[in-house]
Amino acid sequence: MDAGLYREFVGEEPSGVLLNHAEQDGLLVRQGFLGVEEYLGTQFPDERVLEVLEENVTDKLLNLTGMDASGGVSVRLCSDVLHAVSRVTLSGVGFEPADTPRVPYRRGELYWFYTAVEPLSGRYKPVLDCSRTPCVVDASLATGVRRYPRIEGEFLVFSLFDKWLYTPGRSGVLFVSTGFPDPLDCSEPSPLLQAYLIGVLGYLESIGYDAVEGRVLGLSGEYGWLLDKAGYTPLTPPEESFRAGVISFPLPLPAGEIDVVKRRLLGEGVRVGFERKIMRLSPSFYNEPSDIDLVLRVLP
Repeated sequence: MDAGLYREFVGEEPSGVLLNHAEQDGLLVRQGFLGVEEYLGTQFPDERVLEVLEENVTDKLLNLTGMDASGGVSVRLCSDVLHAVSRVTLSGVGFEPADTPRVPYRRGELYWFYTAVEPLSGRYKPVLDCSRTPCVVDASLATGVRRYPRIEGEFLVFSLFDKWLYTPGRSGVLFVSTGFPDPLDCSEPSPLLQAYLIGVLGYLESIGYDAVEGRVLGLSGEYGWLLDKAGYTPLTPPEESFRAGVISFPLPLPAGEIDVVKRRLLGEGVRVGFERKIMRLSPSFYNEPSDIDLVLRVLP
């Protein structure tokens, strides 16, 4: 990481964590705790502070994701977002097919499941068609690096905060369109977590969501190009309109050798993700183009 460039772009010291979208103790975590200190201090908040917390979190999430609440979309914070989603979809979920026709749909029995960003390839989907079949959309890998895709029809969009916003637990947000069943089993996160989230979102807001998105897209594009030049084949599309923050590529090695690669990367301060034999890099706005050099030096 180029500390000088980092200070110029971010305005403070580097976090020391590279290529990692599950940051444990870095920059945004510190911003979250500053939010807790600002809103909560050492005492439990009164009713007025609780109302301010909820209103601020909602406004910042709408700005971050690009969702439009004026069009009949409700916003729900959940302490366990996956539990809330499962309660809605107990009647069945049809997973997104690969270039095959949609299955027959009867209202109330099946929702179509999409991911805004495919976990394995990192492909971002700018438009989702939920006009024929209401959709459940997982936007966890988009929240914090890209605005949400345009969604046509009825939908429930959910996102875990722990991916790019670095919050603890299984907390998240639901955006529910008019006509889609609104989850009733959705307990709000604690005031502590809401204040933490305001600290994180407020910091990203101060940099500028467009600047964060542009920075991440620029890095993911450059990393993909460098990997390709080094002889690896990125699964992530090179086109910016179909890219978010995840760059993935196959690493055809035996499991034992992949473990060796992981340990060597950790020794260099680099945390990456693996899904079977697919390696995933997730540069955030605090990374530099040169950070991938560490990865390329370790890879076989």
